[in-house]
Amino acid sequence: MPEPADSEQPLAREGAQHAAAAHPPLPRLPLLATVDTVRDGARVGVIVRGELDLDADQRLRPELLDALSCSTDGIDLYLSEVTFCDCSGINLLLDLRRLALRHGKTVTVLSSSPAVERMFALTAIHDLFEPFELPDLDLANKARAAARHH
Repeated sequence: MPEPADSEQPLAREGAQHAAAAHPPLPRLPLLATVDTVRDGARVGVIVRGELDLDADQRLRPELLDALSCSTDGIDLYLSEVTFCDCSGINLLLDLRRLALRHGKTVTVLSSSPAVERMFALTAIHDLFEPFELPDLDLANKARAAARHH
């Protein structure tokens, strides 16, 4: 015998809510880090996106080292699109800086996300990645020339 039309059956929305409760949402998957490079004269700009963690260290290190070796003066990092940063990411940046200095180059951070800023504050390393300003050589030469005339 068919069911009466007014029988109690869940509405489509109620059924969807029940199904959602039975199957919780999937956990957020990590955003794999990516790197884009842009040559800018003697320096190479490096845009980093995603999570700077152990996986990023292993995957991005070759690309970052390549960018450093292709530069004359060093690399400028743009980290404003980094969504997560842990000690592995910080160690990657410190290793990159150490290698750059060994070859007479620099690594600067020109922009950073809150995640990177937090780690820089916790580790007190922000100053290590600030742009290095060379002295005004023209001004220095003028001062030397003036000193010779006196």
